[in-house]
Amino acid sequence: FINHITGEASESYCAPRLKCSEKSHWHACKDKDLKNKERAVISMQKMVRGKIERSYVRKKQRRCMFRLAAESGVLLACEGTIQGESGWYQRNENSLPVCYKVHNDMWTRIC
Repeated sequence: FINHITGEASESYCAPRLKCSEKSHWHACKDKDLKNKERAVISMQKMVRGKIERSYVRKKQRRCMFRLAAESGVLLACEGTIQGESGWYQRNENSLPVCYKVHNDMWTRIC
């Protein structure tokens, strides 16, 4: 630990010139701060791990959808496009998205 008052390093830190009861109060505050920081770190880890897991699940579901679309010979709507409506579509995971306009069940490739 580093004594922030004197700048000296030591194995354990107690604020200088404090009475015994004040030292124990300082340690209690320090323990409480560490517990709060630990909770914050754990909370952040949970959020990051959850985001990674959700991303993995979405990619896995998307691969499955591409496989099913390829088996049935249809294009798969990209994210943000509703299947069967105008928007961006892909044949497989590695293909470039293509934009289609749908009007009266007629599909027109725009780009």
